[in-house]
Amino acid sequence: MNCNACERPIRRCVCRFVQRVPTPLNILMIQHADERKHAKNTGTLAAKCLDIEIVPSHELTHLNWSAAPNALLFPSIDGVDTVDATELNANTNIWVIDATWRKATRILAEYPELASLPRVTLPASESYWRNRKPKRAGQLATIEAIAKLHECCQYHQISKTLNQVFENFQIALEQYKS
Repeated sequence: MNCNACERPIRRCVCRFVQRVPTPLNILMIQHADERKHAKNTGTLAAKCLDIEIVPSHELTHLNWSAAPNALLFPSIDGVDTVDATELNANTNIWVIDATWRKATRILAEYPELASLPRVTLPASESYWRNRKPKRAGQLATIEAIAKLHECCQYHQISKTLNQVFENFQIALEQYKS
């Protein structure tokens, strides 16, 4: 039996961790299909806390990328413009990819419009994700990246709340294992 709100098995329901907090940023999440019901997924948790719209990755072909200023929260590569997080405002659509790093790279390869968006880069930081080990330094869980974005934009309370939600979620995952 699944939870009606998060669509996960009742035993792994994330709704109890959700702390709703309004964000002044216009964040939109592109979610790979495999992440939607994944037990360790943090993107859905962040989306529920901040009331972020989730766009399934297979629906990206239907989007009008020129309708508003857009930026992508993703590490920069050569030849792609970057945007400092402090320059963002409520008029900018900030896209976040919720997928494994390999699948996120595939999404970028499949959708050149998305790949060409200016990148919002974050200062280097280590992940606190105890249940998945990043393959490279600076790889963060989705909720960590969104929390770090808010911290860089001087929305410290939102960042603090998301980090606490993430910590509580990790504790619950560790309890599931035992």
